[in-house]
Amino acid sequence: MRTTFLIGISWCLMFAAPARGGDAKDATDAQFVGADDWFFLPYPENSDSSNGQIKLGKMQSERSEYPGAKCFWVGHENRQHSAKTFFKTRMATPQDLVLGRRVIHPLSEIKTANDKAEMSWGYHRITNLVDAPKGQLIVHGSTNPEVDVTSLRVIVGGEPDPTITMTGKEDVHHFHPEHWLVFTGTSEPDANDLEAKMALAIRPPAKPGDEGVFLMLESGAILTTKHAYRSRPATRAELKTGTRVALFPSGLDLPSRERAYREAWWIGPLTNVTPSFIKVGRSTVRAEVMRIIE
Repeated sequence: MRTTFLIGISWCLMFAAPARGGDAKDATDAQFVGADDWFFLPYPENSDSSNGQIKLGKMQSERSEYPGAKCFWVGHENRQHSAKTFFKTRMATPQDLVLGRRVIHPLSEIKTANDKAEMSWGYHRITNLVDAPKGQLIVHGSTNPEVDVTSLRVIVGGEPDPTITMTGKEDVHHFHPEHWLVFTGTSEPDANDLEAKMALAIRPPAKPGDEGVFLMLESGAILTTKHAYRSRPATRAELKTGTRVALFPSGLDLPSRERAYREAWWIGPLTNVTPSFIKVGRSTVRAEVMRIIE
């Protein structure tokens, strides 16, 4: 019976012991993150990355049951995890803050080493440096996307950052010239009925139908696709039956920046336009929430 019980237990859990130290005496920066602290995504891949969070722990000497993985002890959980994605970090400097860079940040204020030990940490890409309040920037996918720049950490020796620029002022729907709408489905889209999400062009298509590379604002993923659409705010005068538009989900209210970045936009033709109303299917919509597909 004892042998049967042990077969299903991770090597990390079988032989793990909490790492000693790691309190205030080991702190190397303002967030009490020490030289022996590692950020990691638990394996199997990656249980916290989908919700924009990452764990902080101490690397252990025990072997993981997963080839290529390491074991990490998380004190406030009183358990270990296996991880294949792990790295050291440092506090960010102003020069580190570029579009597309992955950053790590505490989800609440850190005042003591105990705060650090029990903290939940966000793991996001920077998606906007110009439209947030002073002293903050905007990260992908978060319900609280505006983050204090002084709280950010960057990966030491991390992957190369994508080269992205953002120009001009955002329009009424929170688009800059570099924003596109990108279809993220796995099959061919229906040109008359599809959903797309906002993205920043890393490498825009050379011409319609060519592939481009995009940073998705909702997920933080980098996607290569030919199904990407430029758009601009519509005016009432140019809307006709059959005009192909992008429509924010409500069809009536202008989106907040957070919702515009996170939610899907419908793309398709207007089905009935008269001087009195504009309709998509049976729904009446407003010109102010529409974008012309270019």
